[in-house]
Amino acid sequence: MSNEVLLNLYEHSSRLFQLGDRITMSAPQHILLKNLHGSSPAFVLAGIFNLPMAAQLNHLVVCED
Repeated sequence: MSNEVLLNLYEHSSRLFQLGDRITMSAPQHILLKNLHGSSPAFVLAGIFNLPMAAQLNHLVVCED
């Protein structure tokens, strides 16, 4: 499976839309994503940055390693 196909699956995920809605709230949000393995954190972040509703927002991402 190519990276583009995988990213497309993440971008059309209902959970990613829920996360995007939460990020676009007017109050600062503290969100913890757990149990993401391998390259899934990168795909989740790329999906968030590609959402039109969150593309112009500033994000601070802190990773474990």
